[in-house]
Amino acid sequence: MASRIRVELVAPNDQWMVAIDDLSQLVTRTVRAAVEAANRVHGACEVCVVLSDDRELKILNQEYRNIDKPTNVLSFPGEPLDEDEGAYEIGGRPRVLGDIVIAYETMVRESEAASIPLPDHLAHILIHGVLHLCRFDHEIDDDAAKMEALEAAVLRELGIADPYAPDRSAPTKKSAPKTSARKKPLRKKTAKKGPAKKPASTKR
Repeated sequence: MASRIRVELVAPNDQWMVAIDDLSQLVTRTVRAAVEAANRVHGACEVCVVLSDDRELKILNQEYRNIDKPTNVLSFPGEPLDEDEGAYEIGGRPRVLGDIVIAYETMVRESEAASIPLPDHLAHILIHGVLHLCRFDHEIDDDAAKMEALEAAVLRELGIADPYAPDRSAPTKKSAPKTSARKKPLRKKTAKKGPAKKPASTKR
């Protein structure tokens, strides 16, 4: 498993800071737990989380997925994970796992519609995004079941209720990522290190 997980948090929309106490700790703890649970990164890695808004997600969704509306989250995988390689450090530096960008307004609407606290919904979406960075997907039912089970397990570890439980409605259950064609990543730091894949979204 990953021995060192660096989480970079960027919050251009300050509503996130107002809405969630200890936001940085929540994001860092959740991302690290998800990377560890994925068990696909063996060495140091780096994840960037951008807490933004509907406007930016609409622009990105149009640019990368040709969908002219905002979505809750987009994941931009970074440097590739070599399935046969046991250590993912490159030249002594952490491997860039990728970027996760989340829209505040959409997340608030979803959490209110499902009666899920916003911090819990954010944790779930972060886990979902990290699993995409670790090359999990749910295009087919078997993969979807595995991914949902792993999400639920990480949420339990964090003390958060399972949004997929029969007595609990979650807006992301009926959502899935669509594509993985190569595209440039968001961050200049990542761009210097090579191409990234087209983002995955929990919106269909």
